[in-house]
Amino acid sequence: FSATALGQSKYVIPCNSALFVASMDTLRALVGTIEETNNNDGTIIFRLQDCIGIPRKQPYCQATQYYSFYVSAKNLKMDTKNLPIPRNGLAQSSYNYAKQKGVKAPYNAEFGDLIVWKKGNTTKGHIGRIVEVGKMGWVITIEGNTTNDTTKKEGIFYKKRNIKNPLNRILQVKGIVGFAIK
Repeated sequence: FSATALGQSKYVIPCNSALFVASMDTLRALVGTIEETNNNDGTIIFRLQDCIGIPRKQPYCQATQYYSFYVSAKNLKMDTKNLPIPRNGLAQSSYNYAKQKGVKAPYNAEFGDLIVWKKGNTTKGHIGRIVEVGKMGWVITIEGNTTNDTTKKEGIFYKKRNIKNPLNRILQVKGIVGFAIK
């Protein structure tokens, strides 16, 4: 199946260049964070959940991505009210926001893009940020609320994903959020 046959789309939204770079650095610094009891918990995990305003011990994949922009904007002394992704606990919110506010673009993965998965017709899903683009749809992402393939610990890790394939039998790719650097 091609991405077009599955209805996957990419939407691009504006992002300040300094914020884009800083958010990638902030996100990379979170890699290796491990949950305290494999139950969406721990000091850093709670900080991510608090930043986005979701209850502790809730899924935090979207919070991880939002936090990287939020902290970076604060460090750059920028207004945190105009970040390129919404302050929302749902992974699909970033895609929906980009679809509403952004511009449709070719379905190609680029460095810094967000890949969003969805669970059927529910609001549930998952999100990761692309840090490396390979061949045939393969990418390396940084994701929160995921499992380390080696240790089986839960936390924030690099993952190898394909933008054209489902994450598993339950989560299908919804689309990509790209950033127009300004």
